[in-house]
Formats: sequence, structure tokens, C-alpha cells
Amino acid sequence: MALSRRDFKERLRFVRFWADYVKKTPNKEWSRQQNILINSVLKSANQNVELYLRIKRTLGSRAESRSYPQRIMGSPGFILEG
Repeated sequence: MALSRRDFKERLRFVRFWADYVKKTPNKEWSRQQNILINSVLKSANQNVELYLRIKRTLGSRAESRSYPQRIMGSPGFILEG
């Protein structure tokens, strides 16, 4: 998928903004912010696993159990196995 000229310029501004931010932010502050971000991502991932397991237990072995959690999550990237 090719970007329009406007989208490309917008993305370039975004990259430059964050590159400048990283250069100007002290390492201690940058590390603190990254720690908050990484911890929140890990917490969210664990909650999704717990939700998946709860739904799977609730539905048991019904055939619809494979698609039902994905409809609840509303996320095409939520991968269901087994």
C-alpha cells in the first residue's frame, strides 16, 4: 500500500518529532517512561490471556468457541489456538 504524499509528510514529521524528543530527553527520564510503557503492554497482554482462558472455560468445547472470543475482543489480531 503506497502512502499519499500528505501521509508520507505527516509520518516524516512524526518520526522527526520523536527523534528530536529522544535526543533532548535525559536518559533517566527516557528510561522511566519506557518502563511505564513496557509494563503496561505486558499487563495488557496478560489480561488478554486471562480473558481468553476465561472465555474458553465458559464455552467449553462448543464449536463456536473458536470465533466467539474474537468477536468479543473485537480485534482481528487476537489469535486463538486449540
